[in-house]
Amino acid sequence: MYNYTPFLKLKVSEISALKELGANKKNNFIPFFDFPRKKPKKSRYSGEQKSDKNQLFANDLDRLEAKFNSSLKWITEFYLDNYDVEDEISLGNKYHYYDIISNFSKFGMIPVVALDRNPHHLLSVIHGFERGFFTYKKVALRLTKDYFCNYSLFKEEIDELLETLEPYVDSFDLIFDCRVCKAGDADKLSKQIVNFVSNLKYNSNYIKLHKVITTGSMIPSSISELLETQAELDIIREEINIYKTVFESYKSDYKLVFGDYGCVSPEYSDIELFDEDMQNVTTAKIIYPYHDRLFIKRGGRVKSDKHQYNEFAEYIVTRSGFYRGKEYSSGDLYLFQKANYEGKSVTAASIVKPLVNLHLSYMILER
Repeated sequence: MYNYTPFLKLKVSEISALKELGANKKNNFIPFFDFPRKKPKKSRYSGEQKSDKNQLFANDLDRLEAKFNSSLKWITEFYLDNYDVEDEISLGNKYHYYDIISNFSKFGMIPVVALDRNPHHLLSVIHGFERGFFTYKKVALRLTKDYFCNYSLFKEEIDELLETLEPYVDSFDLIFDCRVCKAGDADKLSKQIVNFVSNLKYNSNYIKLHKVITTGSMIPSSISELLETQAELDIIREEINIYKTVFESYKSDYKLVFGDYGCVSPEYSDIELFDEDMQNVTTAKIIYPYHDRLFIKRGGRVKSDKHQYNEFAEYIVTRSGFYRGKEYSSGDLYLFQKANYEGKSVTAASIVKPLVNLHLSYMILER
């Protein structure tokens, strides 16, 4: 079993999925959250949308803080980033990460820094340390593929960032975020990460390096990039193969952690469609992890067939050969119930919580 950190959107479905984890799955659990990006809803029939993005962000900030406080107080340490939030969003002409830190640091938030952020991002993190907001004197440095592909190209920038934070932190965690992985990516990306770590290993700026985390997902922003409608797919998870290579290379040097994005694409965002068009373009899908693989079953438009999810659940529960049983997690119980047509109809929104829950339950216990 290896250490596991899920990368999740800080949304109600994900929070609810975490809340329903069994007690045996909550020990030493340190998740990573991305604060969600919201776009104003719009309808071709209702004219201009009154709420702007700043107001939507403010509403989410208060709502998600309250939800976190009521559902996730058992989590005492977690990462929280604003990767998905547009730079121009601000409250009172103040960069929005100040407000995220102000609202969530009291729960055990570890701030996240990167090389491609607004200059005020680093200032907001320093402000949080200077004001004593953070429980832990640590920070995470998140590098995406564009930045870990070549250590020498970004060495000076990384060194400067870490030197700036050095007075405030006792340790930092280094995250290699592969985002969306494609079939065959593991060899190239794992070599890049291994080479990057090899270059930094003897650099004195990295003496405070605590964890090395790799993360990624096989799920693209649009599932149509993987499979057509009315089809199924069983694929090897490249993100696991990436981690295995890095683990074998540096298991004696660092604490290594595997991360993934669960059953939601890292590139997911609220697409800009009229409200009345959503059901016309949304297709049914179920994603189920087993061994080092993902099984994906995709149907047609949700609007035209309300029972697709029941049929998918019935297939996984009775015919797939890898179903783990209704006692395994609340998500697996949900599939059992839907396979037997119990309860309310399933929607594209209601399926998220059980799929996230069963994914996390499996990864925590089996990995």
